[in-house]
This record gives sequence, structure tokens and C-alpha cells, in this order.
Amino acid sequence: MSKLEGHWSQLAVHRVGHHSVNKLFKKLVSYNDKAVLAAELAQSKAKLSGVYMGRSVMETCAVYEFLEGETEWRAKLEKKNKEANILNEILSTGKEANIKGKRRKRRRKTTDKDKVEASSSTIDSSGTSTDQISVQACSKQMGKVQEVLDMMSNNMDKKEKKKRKRKRKKNDNALH
Repeated sequence: MSKLEGHWSQLAVHRVGHHSVNKLFKKLVSYNDKAVLAAELAQSKAKLSGVYMGRSVMETCAVYEFLEGETEWRAKLEKKNKEANILNEILSTGKEANIKGKRRKRRRKTTDKDKVEASSSTIDSSGTSTDQISVQACSKQMGKVQEVLDMMSNNMDKKEKKKRKRKRKKNDNALH
């Protein structure tokens, strides 16, 4: 931390560097180290408040509260720690519940017998197989889909023709 002393404000306004300052502040254990960092950031408050990354660092390090006084600053940091601990508790209990409750279903390997059973079809009372009925239903659906696609392409062609016509008129008017 002492190697970067005097450079924290520059790092705090940097696009990537502000992440380092935020993480370092969160990882510092002693309030004295956090106070040293907050004091240096407080000296360049105007520079930090002019950039989004700097404002983010100021919020994380509670620089405004540091300027108000040490008791307000410590209270803000303790509140943030409590919120983080509660969130971690909630997330950790949720993970444990998901691990116990969810299990992956294994895919059963298909054998030749399964393939034969799947390919065989039943014959209904009219003498047609269910496979033939499903093929007929699919072909009807495909016909409907093709109709819709044809209508869309015709509609697009009409729109494209109108667009070209307008463009030609615009170009002709520009030439005259």
C-alpha cells in the first residue's frame, strides 16, 4: 500500500484502476489502513467527484462520511459490512439448498430394442398408421407456413418497389 501512496487518486479515476482501489479498500482489515486511504482520496475530492469511476470509489470508501468525522465514517463502514454479511448468508444458504435438492437427470442410452419400438407405429380404425397421420398433419402445417412466407415475400417485394420508386423520384427531383 505504501508503494502507491500519492497515486491513489490517479488510480481511482482510471477506467480500470478504480476497480483495484475498490477491491483493496474492501480487503483491508484495519480501520487505520482504510483511514489512510480515505484521507488521501479526500484530499482530491474535486478530481474524484468529476468522474464516474471516482464517484464509485468515493462511495465505496465512504469519503464524504470521512470528511464529516470518524464516527460517521466507521458507522457507514460497519453498516456496509453488515449488509455484505447478510447477503453472503442468504446466498450461501441458497446454494446449499440447491445442491441438496437438484440432481441432474441422466440420459438413458438407447438400445436397438428402443429404436425398433419407437419406429413401429400403431394402426387406427380407419386403416391408416399414426405415422401417416402425423406426416399428413405436418404437410398441412408446412403448406400453411409456406403460404405465410409467400405472402411476406410478396409484401416485401411491394414495399421494396415503392421504396425504389420513391428513391427514383427523389433523384429525379434533385437533378432538375
